[in-house]
Amino acid sequence: MDRQLQLHKFMEEELIRYRELEQVMEKMGSSFPDGSLSCRGTNGYRVSLRENGKQYQITLREGDEKLLNSLKCKRFVKEALPILHKKIQLCEQFIKYDEIYDPVAIREKLPVQYHNLNDSQLFLKGDVDPDLWCSEKYKFGTMYESELNHMTERGIPTRSKSEAMIGTALEFSPLDFRYEQALWLDSKVYYPDFTILRPEIRRIIYWEHLGKVDDPDYMLKNLKKLDDFSDHGIYLGKNLVLTYETKDCPLTFKVIKETIDRIMKL
Repeated sequence: MDRQLQLHKFMEEELIRYRELEQVMEKMGSSFPDGSLSCRGTNGYRVSLRENGKQYQITLREGDEKLLNSLKCKRFVKEALPILHKKIQLCEQFIKYDEIYDPVAIREKLPVQYHNLNDSQLFLKGDVDPDLWCSEKYKFGTMYESELNHMTERGIPTRSKSEAMIGTALEFSPLDFRYEQALWLDSKVYYPDFTILRPEIRRIIYWEHLGKVDDPDYMLKNLKKLDDFSDHGIYLGKNLVLTYETKDCPLTFKVIKETIDRIMKL
């Protein structure tokens, strides 16, 4: 659904661009000189004019560059304006008649006997069924409970204090999330720290916390992972957010809150 919303926004932005250029061209059209250009071999440019039903030509001389350019622009605008008019009309029609395809909204409109329908095949590729996502089980990132020495306020075990802080903040946000859910990218499997659902746009966002930025080996490993993410359509600022810390600069709740606010706007 997020792509549909982006497409609608894109069409609105394109309509503004087309209208702005249309206004520029129409304003230019009111000041174009009479006549049209003709060119005969090496004799240079001539201007064809019509007066009292008769057509005649004048040869352009040196210093007539402004007139020459105006006549070229006049012909260009004549060809371009119909295209712009058509683009504007198509954008206006799309914006007016476009309806978001949202299986969740459709289900809610059905009679009560048809409620509780869960079928991911009814969703567009890339969209997530929020009800199903929140109820289904998922594979956790580790089998070793000894690695989970910290816990969020609502009882989710995590590997680090910082991840527990992030998890707790997410628990008190409007976002649904999973901790270290398996993410398969071709033959590789990763376990992003947090997989987050934005239910209102049916979109998944990943949150990775880099807790040892001052460790070169740790950063090299994570940079390779982030590079693999980008190769599979997971981009920083689009559907991926990062937080960082070092020994001397630990993660703060202020940074966590700002990151959650940023996720809500992605």
